[in-house]
Amino acid sequence: MRILVTGGGCREPVDGVRSLVNTSTGRTAALVAEEAARRGHEVTALVGVAEVVPEGVEVVRFSCFAELAGRLEGLLRGGAWDAVVHAAAVSDFSVAGVWEEEAREEEEGRLRVVLRRVEGGGKVDSAGPVWIGLARNEKLLAGIKGWAPGVVLVGFKLTVGARGEAVEEAVRRIFEEGADLVVHNDMEEMGRGVRARIFTSPGEAEEVPTTEALASRLVGLLEARVLS
Repeated sequence: MRILVTGGGCREPVDGVRSLVNTSTGRTAALVAEEAARRGHEVTALVGVAEVVPEGVEVVRFSCFAELAGRLEGLLRGGAWDAVVHAAAVSDFSVAGVWEEEAREEEEGRLRVVLRRVEGGGKVDSAGPVWIGLARNEKLLAGIKGWAPGVVLVGFKLTVGARGEAVEEAVRRIFEEGADLVVHNDMEEMGRGVRARIFTSPGEAEEVPTTEALASRLVGLLEARVLS
């Protein structure tokens, strides 16, 4: 079985020294990649900003959303894959522009601000207010099966304090984007010992208590779907 695993976060540059970063240790992706390799599968890991990088597998690095999108598409179009585990913390936004504030005036409860766009890749002046424009990024998960038809696709969804119907709706959207399996994490539940849930369909899920257990179970489910 040939598996592509994405992991880590994205760093979106604001200027030559500052960035907006999605926080992700990359540990889940690393453990999945290493578990798959341990079982004899061919694994490539596409890794961004991460504290943990998988060992014993081919590693391709990315930094920002644009690099992730380009390398993900290139890898998928360029080879025959059986499964994709898309665990990367993808930036929802990239920096569209940076402006320094030149003047402001308030009149009758309305604020008027004059901005000057910062050009080039230098360092933005920190002496005054700075305005950052963000552009929404496309959803990469939805494009994966267009680049690699027939793969078994694992999507991930992180929530904070979501319950009941909110979780069901969040997971359903990931399935609608093409996922065959969905891993759901909730930040509050993780603090109470529930590491993750693996959804095999929108209404069917099993809990896993540790990241190691998640990696083992996920690779087992992929083997059952690809090799059976």
